[in-house]
Amino acid sequence: MKDLVKGLRFFIKSKGQQKVKLLRMCLLLIKFSFVAKYIPLKFYYRKYFGQTYPEQLDDLQPYLREMGHIIRIGNLLPWRVTCLAESLAMKKYLGEIGINIPIKLGVITAGGIRAHAWCLPQKKNDFSELKILR
Repeated sequence: MKDLVKGLRFFIKSKGQQKVKLLRMCLLLIKFSFVAKYIPLKFYYRKYFGQTYPEQLDDLQPYLREMGHIIRIGNLLPWRVTCLAESLAMKKYLGEIGINIPIKLGVITAGGIRAHAWCLPQKKNDFSELKILR
């Protein structure tokens, strides 16, 4: 509840264009939460994962704040937003402003199947056990 109040305060203090961006991020998260939960990956895999990317991405430092906003907004929604939904929302949002980033999918099969999706190289977590699918 405290995070929700903090998020609402941040939104209220935001100015015009920033509010539009935050609302757009929220709508993308809602859309892709639905997509990730109810639509099989095979129906949208090619659209979001079927592209090739250069090994070296342009500097994403100016966009890390927006990417962080997407994750924080996902934490404020009343349901659990999956990493796949967050990654799809980030890809779509950044794609709208001309930044095309890849989404990585990985799976661990030891001790049951666990999967993870992400957009950037992970620094905090070690995903060396993951078999990268794309």
